[in-house]
Amino acid sequence: MIQRPYYDALSIDALQGALNYLIDAINAYAEQASVVDISGNTTLTAAQANGGVLVLTGSPGAGFNLTLPATAEITRVPSGAGVPLDGTYQFILSVVNETGQTATLVAGDASTTITGTATVAASRVRRYLVTYVSGVTVTMRNIGAHDL
Repeated sequence: MIQRPYYDALSIDALQGALNYLIDAINAYAEQASVVDISGNTTLTAAQANGGVLVLTGSPGAGFNLTLPATAEITRVPSGAGVPLDGTYQFILSVVNETGQTATLVAGDASTTITGTATVAASRVRRYLVTYVSGVTVTMRNIGAHDL
């Protein structure tokens, strides 16, 4: 008698559900570029702060502040898709400055910490490692820069 492998239908259904969830999460958080037209000091939206690549365009007359939204707003966007808010979720935010003026990244409140260089010079790209430490705390660590 030939024995067939035993497959538990519930386990296969659970695996399919987990795979579908993973695909949805990957699609939801695939790196996208958000283009922001700058004319002066600007406050980002939560979606822009979570976008992966932020391209600054426009013609501000001088250097400008790029203010992050409140920490609770930043963490609210991804948490709906099951992103852990326990320090294990990180992503790289690349800020591409095409404006011709220096951008200064400013925390939206005291619960977001920016460590290292917070300025992005004209015609430069600066990368930050963003960590959701908790639902109310975010850290952004400068991890480098390069010319466009």
